[in-house]
Amino acid sequence: MVCFILSFQFKKGKLIIFAQLVGSAFYSLQYAFLSVINATVYMGLLINLIGIFRSWVYYKRDFFHADHIFWLIFFISSFLTCYVLLFTSFNVQANTTNIILEFLPVLGNVITTVAFKLQDAKKIRVLALISCIPWGVYHFTHTSIGGTIGEIISLLSTLIGIIRHDIKKNKAKT
Repeated sequence: MVCFILSFQFKKGKLIIFAQLVGSAFYSLQYAFLSVINATVYMGLLINLIGIFRSWVYYKRDFFHADHIFWLIFFISSFLTCYVLLFTSFNVQANTTNIILEFLPVLGNVITTVAFKLQDAKKIRVLALISCIPWGVYHFTHTSIGGTIGEIISLLSTLIGIIRHDIKKNKAKT
């Protein structure tokens, strides 16, 4: 949670992405433990495992040629595949509530993937602000107290980062 919260205080997009990588690793552990209690949290686990790899690809942008459209398609497809697998392989009931709630992490990660591809720290912060909403609802509905608190604090941290690095920077230029 600390990594996600602090990530938006960095000036450079690359450092934001690295902090997100570490945060995804810890959230994966959390969801691995929560999956013992509630099978529907497999979505959070799978999405965060992909998030680790996604962060690594965009952190090592030049090595992986991350600007290529392949990666954007690959990660979005991976998130959507996890969504389908949740209902077909992990025996999560496909009722209206689950169909909506389990799509929230997919939506949050698609937004984050687009942000990472853009590479610009300002754009990453703005899209991260939007991404906090579906993730916050997901954490709350899956009784992830740490995740819910983390998303609320991340939302505040993102707003602070936007004010510190983007709004004040623009005011200083004018």
